[in-house]
Amino acid sequence: MRNSAQDWPLTTIFGTGSPFPAELPVPALSPEQKLKALLGTMGKLAGFFVSVFAVGLLLVSAYVALRVSEQLRSWPRANAEVVGSGIYEKEVRHVGEHGGPTRSTDYGYQWMVSFAIGSRTYQTPIDIGYQKGDRADMLEWLGRYPDGTHITVAYDPTNPAHARLAEDFRSSYAPVLSTLGFCAWLLGGGIAMILISRRLQAPQPSCG
Repeated sequence: MRNSAQDWPLTTIFGTGSPFPAELPVPALSPEQKLKALLGTMGKLAGFFVSVFAVGLLLVSAYVALRVSEQLRSWPRANAEVVGSGIYEKEVRHVGEHGGPTRSTDYGYQWMVSFAIGSRTYQTPIDIGYQKGDRADMLEWLGRYPDGTHITVAYDPTNPAHARLAEDFRSSYAPVLSTLGFCAWLLGGGIAMILISRRLQAPQPSCG
């Protein structure tokens, strides 16, 4: 059998006639293509993190829904009378755009209810369970249960002052439903960002 030195002439190994294929030249990207590639990568990352955050919120919402369901199922119920209701304000402190402390106002809604357990009467507030930065978001609850309305509440047997609305699904699961809507909006936005980013990074068909 012939050895490798006999198989390949020296001029082929060391000269210009190398048997190894020459590397194909990498086409240079235009500034517009570089910008699209950069935006595509950033958009994918942003869409991924937004989607992961939305899924995390969904898991938290599922946990809260299970807790609410367990309380409504196990807590005793009572017939309560609405003696007051209204929108309230809550001041929130957080870090501002330039790193300094700033304040904002969130709005919530609650009912004041009165119910009797045995010979004792309890009067306690029941919160809708979430706050928003726009007061108009709470207007939907105005007039839902006017003063004097009789509603069903579930109360903690170890602390009857802690009660929860059990009148209907919308009121009982209001915080969960509000979070689910926000999660759907976030998840839709994250997926849209990923799809748009992939479109930006897709190779453009050559003309001609």
